[in-house]
Amino acid sequence: MATTYSAEMIAAGPAARCLAEISGRCERRHGHGGSLSFLRGGRPVLHAGLLVPTPSMLRVSSLLSVERGGGRHAMGVILECADRHQVEVTLTAASFVPARMTTEELVDWYARLGFVVEEDYGIWPRAVDMRRPPSGPESRNGAPSAVAASASLVPCCGSGQHSAHGP
Repeated sequence: MATTYSAEMIAAGPAARCLAEISGRCERRHGHGGSLSFLRGGRPVLHAGLLVPTPSMLRVSSLLSVERGGGRHAMGVILECADRHQVEVTLTAASFVPARMTTEELVDWYARLGFVVEEDYGIWPRAVDMRRPPSGPESRNGAPSAVAASASLVPCCGSGQHSAHGP
């Protein structure tokens, strides 16, 4: 049986605090479903949709990269905040612009950030559900985690909306 959470439980949880922190570092786009724009150098590099389905889970519902490197920038911010708040992050890897990255390339890219495949639907268009548990600043082998290394390159975010469908 699925667990049901009240709006109050979700709002009081660490995922809501994580989303508030990310939102404070980004700009909200009111005309696009309230998505967030991540900025670099004052320009939007990625637009994202982020949801809080449970008190301890952040769902990346959409990512739309506007500029090369926008996905790395945004995911660095998202995962750094998720780790700090000990929040799991979920998404569905699916390419809508295969000329940029195929779904297979996206799955590999997210795996390098610590995501694991939860379910591969194996249909066209291919969609792969992935999840990433929170981690500490060090990976299991003692080397800096991919997120820590990526986040160190991310000064801050800005305005817009993303989708989990491409960096």
